[in-house]
Amino acid sequence: GDDNILLYQPEPGSAFMLTPLGNNLFGVEGFDHRRFRFERDSKGTVYRVTSLDIDGTSIIRNRVKQE
Repeated sequence: GDDNILLYQPEPGSAFMLTPLGNNLFGVEGFDHRRFRFERDSKGTVYRVTSLDIDGTSIIRNRVKQE
């Protein structure tokens, strides 16, 4: 199996594969209207994910540090 798969899990029990589109942008399998952009800090760590919809709306989610 391929261990390099990213999944979008909007709720427990459902998961959709993310497809790389380039430049930290990913499409969502089955959701042609939505993209996700991963933003990285200078060390390359993802600190924010932005959900981008075809209608122009976006939702920004900052990563919560886990100690």
